Amino acid sequence: MRKNTIKLILALGILLCFTIQIKSQNIGINTTDPKVSLHIIASDNASLAEGLIAPSLTRQQLINKDDAYGIDQTNTLIYITDLSGTTTSKTKEITSPGYYFFDGISWQSFSIEPWYKINTSEKAMLNTDSIYQRGKVVIKGNTIGNVNGVPAALTVYTADASFNNVRVGKGNLNLARNTALGYNALSFDETATENNNLTAIGNNSYSSFTAASGTTIGNTYYPSNKLTTDFVSLSSSFLGNISPLSIKIGAARTSSSDSCNVQIGYINPNGTKNSILIAGYMSLNPTEDSVLLGDSISGNGTRESVYVGTRISTNSATRATVIGSNNRANSTTHLIIANNTSYPYEGSYGVVLGNANITSIRAAVTSITSLSDYRVKKNIESNVPGIEFIKRLNPVTYKLDIPSTDQPMSKRSPENIRHSGFIAQEVETAAKEIKYNFDGIYVPQNEKDRYGLNYSSFVVPLVKAIQEQQAILAEQQIALSQQKNKLKEQNARLEILSQKLAALEQQ
Repeated sequence: MRKNTIKLILALGILLCFTIQIKSQNIGINTTDPKVSLHIIASDNASLAEGLIAPSLTRQQLINKDDAYGIDQTNTLIYITDLSGTTTSKTKEITSPGYYFFDGISWQSFSIEPWYKINTSEKAMLNTDSIYQRGKVVIKGNTIGNVNGVPAALTVYTADASFNNVRVGKGNLNLARNTALGYNALSFDETATENNNLTAIGNNSYSSFTAASGTTIGNTYYPSNKLTTDFVSLSSSFLGNISPLSIKIGAARTSSSDSCNVQIGYINPNGTKNSILIAGYMSLNPTEDSVLLGDSISGNGTRESVYVGTRISTNSATRATVIGSNNRANSTTHLIIANNTSYPYEGSYGVVLGNANITSIRAAVTSITSLSDYRVKKNIESNVPGIEFIKRLNPVTYKLDIPSTDQPMSKRSPENIRHSGFIAQEVETAAKEIKYNFDGIYVPQNEKDRYGLNYSSFVVPLVKAIQEQQAILAEQQIALSQQKNKLKEQNARLEILSQKLAALEQQ
């Protein structure tokens, strides 16, 4: 009884050392106005330790209480003192002594820091901790150093003399604000006077004169004494005199005045800008404001065009769209969707579907609808010739004479098919004879081009011819009706005369 009394007196004495206030469900220690559920104000007693001590458990003790923790225990705080016991799904993240909280499913550490305190398995928690990693780190070199014969976790070679630079691997960063990673990254930068803001990864080499705001990954070379700015280069690239504002991927070789491009593949353009070039091989001089995708695309003076395919050649093409293989675009505002179009097409402002080998075009629709609104037409005249034009046409049958280089391998070759149609030159002559400006004739644009016919344009003069024939037939019908009426009258008179004659004979 005496011992219990002494314990009670000691407990009351300890409580008297604190000011505890309970207010509206909030508890305050050393404060009469607690602001939150538990509000503690430090005391002025220098000999009194301050703080909170969370429950301390071994990992095995916590494992024994596994079933006691569920969703209702979310945010519970504990301190683990050792790593005893076999972990469960709730305790699997407990890998070192320290504070842990329960997230409703499992215990989580307060820190995800991958560094550990020196000579311990404890994760570093403070920025004043001496730290290490289980991996090895080398800065400014490519060999791991040894400490007492053991590979060092961190090896730092001689310091850089440059400004704001980062380099891993053999390189030279005499100038400012560069990052080099890999063997010989920025190694030819020694004499450069303005190189800055560069990032090099892999076996890279920049200009020894001026290069700025660039990123390269792979084997990239920038020749000396040339200007290169604002670029991204991946893999083996050779950037020439001026190549600003560009992205190069692959063996993209560029030359003078190249700028503002996206290039993927083996490309050797000159003077291009605002273009997207994706190809196995491409040689263009120059190309502007274009998109080119394919292989073996070559030519000069391509502007505002789109090429998709292989073996496409161009010469001064503007606003052309070419899709297919072995096509040639030397025109303006042209759309070609075909293969091997080099034989018959050389004009501008046209649409080409297929080549001379195509025997038919099949589609779900049965016709092509042309714009025919009267609101887009002017100077309308009813002067289309009909019979006069149609009677001059000479329908023929024929076989195509296709150059051997354009012939298909199929047995159903267009050369073996007998076609029906007209000869364009004969149609042109027939139209000129009656001074008819017939729009169904495609006239060659140059000496390599060929004549063509738009057979749908024959519908209009054919309709006119039928109308003229119907008018003639109507006139003939009227004349025939009149003749029939006269014949009826004559027959009626003859009948009367015949009756009178018969009556006289009976008398």
